[in-house]
Amino acid sequence: MRVWYSEEDIKRGLAEFETAGVRLAAHIMYDTGLRIAEALSLTLASFPTPEQFRSDAKHRFIRVRGKGRKWRSVSIEEPIVLEVDRYKRYDRTLTLRKNEPDPDVLIIGETGNGVGPLWPRYVQKEFARIREGAGIVGVTPHILRHHYAAHTLLRSWRRRSAFLGIPLEEFDTANAQGVLSQDIIRLKENLGHASLDTTFGYLGAVIYLLGSALPIAYSDELDELIE
Repeated sequence: MRVWYSEEDIKRGLAEFETAGVRLAAHIMYDTGLRIAEALSLTLASFPTPEQFRSDAKHRFIRVRGKGRKWRSVSIEEPIVLEVDRYKRYDRTLTLRKNEPDPDVLIIGETGNGVGPLWPRYVQKEFARIREGAGIVGVTPHILRHHYAAHTLLRSWRRRSAFLGIPLEEFDTANAQGVLSQDIIRLKENLGHASLDTTFGYLGAVIYLLGSALPIAYSDELDELIE
């Protein structure tokens, strides 16, 4: 990857989606790091209600079945819980037709045969349609997953460097592996990576997001590491 966008750029771009289901799918991928197939296979019961999220720590994770049909726990934050709740209460209800069976998936849309789950190809086409005008050229659902990882580590570095009194600009991949060890392990679990080496690859993106140029050689290495 040659370009990494800021959080503001990504959020501004995601606001351009006109279809509520696609917009929610994009926000879930960006806020949780899920792959497109994982996001579109979530059920109505996958997310807790806002009340459950606030009252019990066990509801601060969702269960996701990923590659190899393996289940994993993915941590979630309140903003995406609230967004899912609004979608279920309003947009999803409006999408369902009267007397039509309710498919047991969270994100639905109009299909040729009525209302049903969104297909990954449809979501990818919507990304292609909006991304140039939204200023996020080249961003696909999978690139969004990469940005989730990079932005998560950047936020962690800002928080921990401030606590430890380390100047923000003194970030490098060697000291970050120590300072951010807990964050990297949690990120690995969220993403479903088999190896920490893959997750370490995102530290190079943090260098770029902090304002330093990402060397071409390292960028190529990052492309190979990141699945």
